[in-house]
Amino acid sequence: MSRAAFSVSWAPKLSKFRVLRRKLRVYTRQLHPILRIILEHLLDGFLRFFEDHWIDAKVDAEINREVSSWPEAKEPQPIIRELPSEVPGLPTLTITAPYNHDRTAQAGPSPNTN
Repeated sequence: MSRAAFSVSWAPKLSKFRVLRRKLRVYTRQLHPILRIILEHLLDGFLRFFEDHWIDAKVDAEINREVSSWPEAKEPQPIIRELPSEVPGLPTLTITAPYNHDRTAQAGPSPNTN
């Protein structure tokens, strides 16, 4: 019988940094034990530090790319109305928040003013 046309691998794909850490252990195997321990810890710490910052940079770049594709939202502007007043040349100004829709339908200043 012939083999199947595909193969299944159940092992997870190793990251570049895990492969580098494994190679580091292989290359330092022939060194003096004290030198090996020092080198392994220093280089392993450097690789872990670099991996963390590399992953953070990739995530930040992806977030910035995604956010830059969003459409620009318009900022809500306050509604300013100018109404005639009892004093000539001095109008009554009414400023309403844009999210407060029930007050925009009023014809004059708020009922609480005299």
